[in-house]
Amino acid sequence: MWNVGFSADGEDQATALWRPEPGTRAAEVLALVEERRVVRWADCRHIVNGRTALELLLASGLIEKVRHGVYRLRGANEDVDQCLRGRKALGRRQRQLHELLVSPMLMPELQALMGVSRQAVHQLLQRMMTAGLICRVRSTGEAHWLYVRTDSRVTAEMLEREPRLTALEAQLLCNLPTSGGTSRWLIREVLPSYLPALHRLLAKGLVEAVGRKWHSLIRLTDKGRKHSTYAPDAEHLPVRSEFDAAFKLETRALMLALDALGEANAHDLSAVAGIKPRGKVGTGHYLQRLVTCGYVQQNKRTHSSELPTYQLTSEGRAAITALGERIDPNEALRRLEEARIERSRRTRERLAGRRGHLTRHTVEIITLLSGATPLRPKELAKLLTRPYKDPESLYLALGKLRKRGLADRAPDQPLWYATAAGRDLASRIQ
Repeated sequence: MWNVGFSADGEDQATALWRPEPGTRAAEVLALVEERRVVRWADCRHIVNGRTALELLLASGLIEKVRHGVYRLRGANEDVDQCLRGRKALGRRQRQLHELLVSPMLMPELQALMGVSRQAVHQLLQRMMTAGLICRVRSTGEAHWLYVRTDSRVTAEMLEREPRLTALEAQLLCNLPTSGGTSRWLIREVLPSYLPALHRLLAKGLVEAVGRKWHSLIRLTDKGRKHSTYAPDAEHLPVRSEFDAAFKLETRALMLALDALGEANAHDLSAVAGIKPRGKVGTGHYLQRLVTCGYVQQNKRTHSSELPTYQLTSEGRAAITALGERIDPNEALRRLEEARIERSRRTRERLAGRRGHLTRHTVEIITLLSGATPLRPKELAKLLTRPYKDPESLYLALGKLRKRGLADRAPDQPLWYATAAGRDLASRIQ
């Protein structure tokens, strides 16, 4: 233990060259004294055989005793009271926690090992971080803090941990395809409350979002594929392309209908796409979404009584090409004609045996439009026995008749004619 040297003239001279070996209790106590400069016996109480190590260091001359229970490095000039101010001795729980944090650990792991509540572990960690005994580091595997002793050596392998998942996160992770991605709309059909779990998986680096914020493609990362919870052989959601991820089923059908018709209004698109309104959400709602995303543009109306028309943009046509699906134009026209016949039938049933809320002007307009030749609004205004004082009123009346399915307008020019329901009503009125 002691290296004693002798001088050449025979005079013995004991030179204290001893230092504790690394890894021993004495080395641990000496490292604590060198770090804090001034320590109390209570600061070393958590170290096994700490009192014996202190006495050995004191006998070797590496430290000196200032007063009862207080030690410092030999030759240090620090103010003892200033160094000890604000320090508190470690209690039983703090010593237990200090011994456990030789390697980085999470708070739930500490709670399970110590057998105390989460609040108690949190208070212990806060006190020990304030005292400078422990610190916290961010894990590279999950969005949680790891706690470790300040005198421990932390490596990158210690911080690389497999993220722990909740039941909803594991279910969402297992539903994603192995290669490629899927859309948010398909995920919502399987897991209606998927959004918080998706945000946590994104923070943990298990999945990634490609594309626009709400029209992004969700796909696995390499870390997500290697996670122990993920099962590659299980049944997954279908793979979608980046363009396909931007569409719900309703918006997808509207895009295909616009591709088949070229330019159409919301009524015709709803008939071809087969969309039925659900509460406040209807065809107009989905069309506005597509307009906002830049896939569809809304054309200017030639008159306020006419319905606005829509058509695909260049980005929308590229999306249709990427989807690889089409609707035959003849099939689209057949659906459109069937929808118009059905609308006329419902109108006839509604107006059977009564004139409805028709004014004298609208009755006369229906009678004039029931002829064999379609009429322009200006020609119709000249034929009325009691013309409107404001020309705009005629267009408003034509628009109301069109909404009720009694009249319609030619798609290519402003020619108005009575539908089957309008001709039937005109024959009964006469």
